[in-house]
Amino acid sequence: MYKQCLRRMDSRQAKLKTLLKEAKDKNMIESSAYGFLKKPLVRLHMYVRNTLGLPHPGTLRRWQSSVNCHPGFLEQSHDCASWLADQTGERMYSPIVDEMSLRTELVWKDAQHSYTGHVD
Repeated sequence: MYKQCLRRMDSRQAKLKTLLKEAKDKNMIESSAYGFLKKPLVRLHMYVRNTLGLPHPGTLRRWQSSVNCHPGFLEQSHDCASWLADQTGERMYSPIVDEMSLRTELVWKDAQHSYTGHVD
């Protein structure tokens, strides 16, 4: 388990270094900034991972696949708001709607055994 954590950490650091190198090669950052940014970004990434205890991206994908994320109003959020209103007795509810980009590709969902994407 420890070796796996170290391997993942090395992979993440390599990705950050590769990202910085690509930015330098495409003249998005100056050569002098490359050395300046490299060390703090790697340290910042390690600090965020250790402090927040973020889940693995695969875990986030599994969580997302278990939630009904079709376009429109999420039934689970409505059920949660109804439950909270029943528990607390407060009837004030203000949903906040935000825009999001739609995917142009098809994605296979194992949980539903179907493809999603290309919203009509």
